[in-house]
Amino acid sequence: MPPVVNVHTHYQPASVLSIVEPYGIEMTTRDGAWYFRSGDVEYSVPGTPDRFWGHGLHEQIPFMDENGIDVHVLQPSPMVFSYHLEAAVNNEFSRAFNDETARHIAEHPDRFWGSAQLPMQDLDLAAAELERAVGELGLRSCSLGYVIGQGRTLADPECAGFLATAERLDVPILLHPVALGQDLDLEAAGGGWLMKHQIDWAWGYLFTESVAVIGLIFSGALDRHPNLRVMIPHGGGMIPYQVGRLAYHAEVYGRGDRFAGERLERAPTEYFSQMYFDTVVHEPASLKLLIDVIGEDNVVLGSNYPGWDNAPIWETIRALPGVSDEAKEKVLGRNAAERLFRTTGA
Repeated sequence: MPPVVNVHTHYQPASVLSIVEPYGIEMTTRDGAWYFRSGDVEYSVPGTPDRFWGHGLHEQIPFMDENGIDVHVLQPSPMVFSYHLEAAVNNEFSRAFNDETARHIAEHPDRFWGSAQLPMQDLDLAAAELERAVGELGLRSCSLGYVIGQGRTLADPECAGFLATAERLDVPILLHPVALGQDLDLEAAGGGWLMKHQIDWAWGYLFTESVAVIGLIFSGALDRHPNLRVMIPHGGGMIPYQVGRLAYHAEVYGRGDRFAGERLERAPTEYFSQMYFDTVVHEPASLKLLIDVIGEDNVVLGSNYPGWDNAPIWETIRALPGVSDEAKEKVLGRNAAERLFRTTGA
């Protein structure tokens, strides 16, 4: 049997935060919740913080055993991707983060897979650190935002060298947006209303994920990098529900800037073969829609453990009506092990 793999979990070695604290970045716990600060932007996010820190990693294992989960994929928090800092600072932070991740995983190598933090504001440094994290430390993926600083996105042509490195190393990109308030000066743009009710991160993530899918397709990035594998969290934002609009967008605009522009090489849904969509959707009907639209080969178990919206989606998958046992096995772990990470062992 393939392992049951939760591809969307988060973790932070507290020991490395001192590197970025002088630059206005803070992550701690207050009143049983995570507190994040990036400059003037602050967030308080409920969750189970003790299991989030590196020193509490072992506390995840009883939870995993109780719920039949074999592997957690440890992703850095997007709150501290730090793409706005000087590249040298983030490179130091990323290297320290990845070293600590490898050290913690070494204590439980059969239960955790690591995902590299990278200084994406300098693509050469990011590619070099990805090489080191995979080749020397044994991490199995990298975790990135879609907007990587100064208005640049992962789909832009200047990212070709970095994406080629991920292809050559045969590791997936685990995409995760940052909060809109970190990517944009919302107050200056008259968008302060997006900060109300936790919208800029809890719902802003879904907006940016939808943009990422559209951008990766319409930019030609997936044509230029046919072996690239990208995981899109939170069920792909609005994409599964609006797949018809995506097809119509391609019919009208293609990949050009005007109606007579260059056409996509494939139908938009054919690009989904390079994307994997996780199951942080909560509602069984939404999960069924995700599997129906994306296909049972490209949906992977994810729950955002131990975050605010972590829910027993594995139970929903196992009990989901109208889905075969084989498809459930794929979603629970086979797709992650054999297709996304291309490994059959935990």
